[in-house]
Amino acid sequence: TDKNRPIPRVVHFFVKSKCLPKDLAENVLQWKEQLVDHSVLLHDQNEIAQYLTKERSDSKLPFVAKAFHCAIQHEAILDLARLVWLHDHGGISVDIDHVPGESFLNGTLLDNKQLHFVIEDHESHPYPRFVATTPGH
Repeated sequence: TDKNRPIPRVVHFFVKSKCLPKDLAENVLQWKEQLVDHSVLLHDQNEIAQYLTKERSDSKLPFVAKAFHCAIQHEAILDLARLVWLHDHGGISVDIDHVPGESFLNGTLLDNKQLHFVIEDHESHPYPRFVATTPGH
């Protein structure tokens, strides 16, 4: 990937617990081994709850705590966490059951210096594999 890209080199995984089943732990290890210039972070439900319920001094996302309390399904909470974490810190959010593919590793998905937001090609995959953004976007 481009060394000067604005997207931080941080991969965020949002999980119920940091005690991962073996297959998911192996996926995280693949990310760490293949992307040695990236940080790989796990955010569990306790950290997510603390982060989403804290008082926010910014006016860009004043709805976060209320949205968290109104979220019924765990998946909705994880989607909210992705939105807020990527807005606040930037980086890459990936579903934990995926591993980095060839197009990610060779930099073709993150090679534009002006890139702010990316969702991998829908034709190759029936659903997005990752979301990447700069802080504040």
